[in-house]
Amino acid sequence: MGKRKDVIAGALCFAITLASHLTYEFLSQGDFFYPDSYTYLTPALNVLHGNGFTSEDGPETLRTPGYPAFLLPFLALHASPGIIVFANHLIDALLAVAIYVLARRNGSRRWIAIAASLILAFDTITIHYANKILTETLSAAFIFAIFVIVLHRRTMSWLVIAGLLCGVLVLVRPVAIVYFVVVMAWLAWMGVRPALVMSFIASAILLPVAWASRNGAKTGVVTISPIGAINLMSYRAAGALAIEDGGDFHERLEVRQHELDAVVTQRVIEGEGVESMDELSSADLAPYYSAVARPILLHHPRGAALMTIRGVFVNMVDTDWDALAEVVDDELIEEDWTRIAVHVWTWFVWVVAFAGLVYLFRRDSRQAVLLAATAFYFLFMAAGGEAEGRFRVPVIPLVALAAASLHLKASLFTFATASRESER
Repeated sequence: MGKRKDVIAGALCFAITLASHLTYEFLSQGDFFYPDSYTYLTPALNVLHGNGFTSEDGPETLRTPGYPAFLLPFLALHASPGIIVFANHLIDALLAVAIYVLARRNGSRRWIAIAASLILAFDTITIHYANKILTETLSAAFIFAIFVIVLHRRTMSWLVIAGLLCGVLVLVRPVAIVYFVVVMAWLAWMGVRPALVMSFIASAILLPVAWASRNGAKTGVVTISPIGAINLMSYRAAGALAIEDGGDFHERLEVRQHELDAVVTQRVIEGEGVESMDELSSADLAPYYSAVARPILLHHPRGAALMTIRGVFVNMVDTDWDALAEVVDDELIEEDWTRIAVHVWTWFVWVVAFAGLVYLFRRDSRQAVLLAATAFYFLFMAAGGEAEGRFRVPVIPLVALAAASLHLKASLFTFATASRESER
């Protein structure tokens, strides 16, 4: 009887999550694209047309091949953007079921497991970016899969699979470049045999190293993606200076970015003997970005620290309301009340997740540490001037799992029972 109820509950979580996502897709009226979307679609289309993984400027190095590979089957079948977005929504619905199953396995009550899994059904930032042709939703699925495998299947074959998934994750989202170190440290802490840990490491770096070698062969610069160097200068170094300047952060960030761009332009023209930066690829420019950024960060540790703290906070609680407001119908729902509800929801999810994590730590500290370390890693790695709400989307399933760990023992019934017993 219990298993049957769990099956019904899982199906309910799937149905509600998919329904809420598809409702949002309908209301968005085809707004499926983000500026970044085309940087994934272009190389995917070029591969489809037999031109290799290229962009308009030659070999594509800024974007890694993971997400374009995901898009390829849809593009080959001439699927509409809505179908691609539907796949994102379907992934979230399946993740909701996975959260329910894992929560129940961890001992959560059925109604708590349902409530936690439905975070994916009602979390606005999750739904909004699942409704875009972007990497966030697919990344969330890979991160969750790695977490589950490492937590429950620490055998040679499964750790190799987890390592390969870490490598694929890097090729989907380069910010995951050293996430395998987090997992490696956790495995060592768990006392996993060194041979198994080394197998995990070898499989985790295999695909990223292969891709970096490809870029080296194509451009002469061995890199997984120059986007890290670009962000280091345009968002980390410029962000550290901007936050020390005071005033409106975004205005000062833009000013500082222009200043650093000018410095890089001058160095490139002098060093490469070219008339314009446009003559070089992003891979060729990456060393110049890094060379400008690193001294700034070293000489402005306070600004770098403040910017990082600000970035983590923004990643956690930013609602991206301006984008969400485009879907809100003022005639049906009062926009001000909707905005307040979205902000309250965001804070509520984090409060419940932190409370659940504390409870989980008392009951299963090793699982809690892996969960917290994974969530913090991805929030921290995107905590520069570029920080925004969408960067928490990949860890929302883990946030929901933390929430599912909250056992509300102090219910009204148990509280009343304890009170009567104390009176006796």
